[in-house]
Amino acid sequence: MLIAVLVGAAFVVMFGSAFVVYLVVSNAQAASVRVAQRANEAQPSFQNPLAPAAPSEEFFKDASSIPKRLSAAIGTPLKGIEMEIYPDRVSLKAQDPKNPTHLDEYTYQAGEVTAPKPISMTGSDLRELGSKLFDVNAIDYSKVPFMVQDTLDAVHVEDGKVIYLFIEMGAKEPFIRVYVTSPRVSAAFAEYSFKGERRTVVK
Repeated sequence: MLIAVLVGAAFVVMFGSAFVVYLVVSNAQAASVRVAQRANEAQPSFQNPLAPAAPSEEFFKDASSIPKRLSAAIGTPLKGIEMEIYPDRVSLKAQDPKNPTHLDEYTYQAGEVTAPKPISMTGSDLRELGSKLFDVNAIDYSKVPFMVQDTLDAVHVEDGKVIYLFIEMGAKEPFIRVYVTSPRVSAAFAEYSFKGERRTVVK
């Protein structure tokens, strides 16, 4: 009987000690978690350096660098079949001045022009290429800010925003279309000559 009592007492002491150790460890872990959480809250939020920056309105405010940069990178005469001017970049499909049978795509962004990306063409495309080319340097780029604002005024839609300028050869002459979108209009545009003269408005 005495042995049983002693064993029971020893078990109670051991269990009590183990429970105390468990409480100490648990509280220490909880405290560590709380400290780590407070430390993270105190740190500034992490910004992913690879995340794209919000587009600046650079080219919609001043597009004068476009012909200079493209001509320097591609060469002259600079002839294109399609050009798009966005707030932060320019996309151009242009004939290779050194090899007129080649058509390449370029992007001008953040002061740099990308290497040419070849565009495949059929025999028919090649034969029609000459009739689709326009002189990239014939555009009056000083009129880009005017065309952006004039289109917004002419289209006059609630919360309208210019998304890009599209340049291409028309039936008789090249044109510039300034496209606008808004929560109430999927697409509207005003069309201009290379001199910045408005020709028509579609909305």
